[in-house]
Amino acid sequence: MQIPAAKIHFTEEDKKDIYGKVKEILTAGQLALGKYGKQFEEELARYVSTKYAVTVSSGTSALEIILRALDVQGHSVIVPTNTFFATPATVVHAGGKVTFADTADNLCLDPESVERNIREDTN
Repeated sequence: MQIPAAKIHFTEEDKKDIYGKVKEILTAGQLALGKYGKQFEEELARYVSTKYAVTVSSGTSALEIILRALDVQGHSVIVPTNTFFATPATVVHAGGKVTFADTADNLCLDPESVERNIREDTN
């Protein structure tokens, strides 16, 4: 017999409430930017004791927001060679220039390769 890792029980009332909110979100067409996204950001900011919190729909969006906040436009940004496509793509979308550095045996950036790849315009 297989035992599921988790089996969450939802009451009929909970299901009705969840279905109603999902229908409302889908009807509005705003999966991340609607009122529930805003409500979540406000509650998250309170929970972590910060003035603001921003949620995004993907890690790619998160990386691009960070790079834009750092104002990398026109600057080179060092990224690992062994990475997902989104890592260098976000640099390009934020207006930066991609510089690749090698990874070490532990699959993290090799500090010596990073040092060799620092340029005058590296941000």
